[in-house]
Amino acid sequence: MNLNEILTVLISYGTIAVTVIGLLAFATSVITQVTKSWGFLDKIPTALQAYVVSLVLTVLTVLIYIQFSKMAFVWYYIVGAIILSFFVSFVTVNGWSQLREIWHRFNDTNSTNTTDKSGGAQ
Repeated sequence: MNLNEILTVLISYGTIAVTVIGLLAFATSVITQVTKSWGFLDKIPTALQAYVVSLVLTVLTVLIYIQFSKMAFVWYYIVGAIILSFFVSFVTVNGWSQLREIWHRFNDTNSTNTTDKSGGAQ
C-alpha cells in the first residue's frame, strides 16, 4: 500500500467514525431528554443519565454490527465500545461547540482567534 491508499482508507474510516459518534450522540440526547423526567431518573444528574444511555446504545450498536457483519465476537470490541461511549457522552453533554473549540485549540496553532473571551468580534 502506498501513502495515498493509506490516507484514503484513514479518511473514509474517520468519516464513518464521526458519523457514528454523531448519530449515537443524537440518539442519546433524544432518549435522555425524553426520559429525564420519568420516576427516579429526575433524581440523578442528567450527565450521568446521558453517560448510561450512551454506554447502552454504544455497546448495543457494536453488538448489532458484529451480528450483521457476521464477524467473530472478540472481547475487546466491548472494551472499545465502552471507550467510544465516553466520546458519545461527551458530545451529548457538552455539545458540538465544545468539541469544536477543543479541536481548534489543539489544531489551529497558526491561526488567530476571531473572537474575544466575551464572545464578541475583535
